[in-house]
Amino acid sequence: MPDTILITELQNQLALMQAKLDALQEDKVEMQSRIDHLLAELKLSKSQKYGKKSEKAPRGTFNEAEQHKTTEPPKHHKKGKQILAEHFEREEVEHTLTELTCQCCGEQLHQCGSEDSEQVKIIPAKVSVIKHKQFKYASRHCAREQVAR
Repeated sequence: MPDTILITELQNQLALMQAKLDALQEDKVEMQSRIDHLLAELKLSKSQKYGKKSEKAPRGTFNEAEQHKTTEPPKHHKKGKQILAEHFEREEVEHTLTELTCQCCGEQLHQCGSEDSEQVKIIPAKVSVIKHKQFKYASRHCAREQVAR
């Protein structure tokens, strides 16, 4: 009788071990399927990031200019000086000569015109325009000699 009890007890332990082994095999199959799924996701992610189509994907600073391309031709910029708006406050700076004698003949120079140019001066929260007036000078004596020649 003691042998039958021992055999029964061993059979029960064997059944428990078999159940644990089956549970571990199920866990192994589940873990392997999860690993396979994660590897597939990683492969897909890498192919999207580094694959052939990744070069065509509009991203990064180098493709920003290409994204904003337009099919219409560029408009030509206006040529010449542009007039600054009249509503800006203006201050006038006059540039004159200190010596008004001609270097070649020694005669007195007279004012014969001016050239005006404007420059924008920006003070935070204030915009104004500075008008530069450069006076032109000529010697009447030299001008008469050039006409006589």
